[in-house]
Amino acid sequence: MNKTKKRIIARHIEICDQIQERYPAFVMPRVVWGRDAKCMGAAWHSGRRVWYNIAALIANISLIDTVVAHELAHCVVSQMMADRGGTHHGYRWRRVMMELGYAPQVEITKYNKWSKAG
Repeated sequence: MNKTKKRIIARHIEICDQIQERYPAFVMPRVVWGRDAKCMGAAWHSGRRVWYNIAALIANISLIDTVVAHELAHCVVSQMMADRGGTHHGYRWRRVMMELGYAPQVEITKYNKWSKAG
């Protein structure tokens, strides 16, 4: 496993631990890796899996913490708030992002492979 994947996994675990302090029933989502997409990450609607675009995150290494928090916030909303049909980046998602100590940036996970984000 390369350094970037290790860093992503470490942040994933750290943020999940932080979430479990506030939401003890939260189940840590499984990490799935990918390369070709327009996003740096995505959370499954069940809240049980998170997909990270390793190529995009290598190109934008400074955004790893924010992207991981962004996707895990979706998992919290899906798992703990049973919000599978609500607004994608609505009030609940924004509230979880702020609880985690991150600004609720919606466009942060968008990725243009021809230029670095951020």
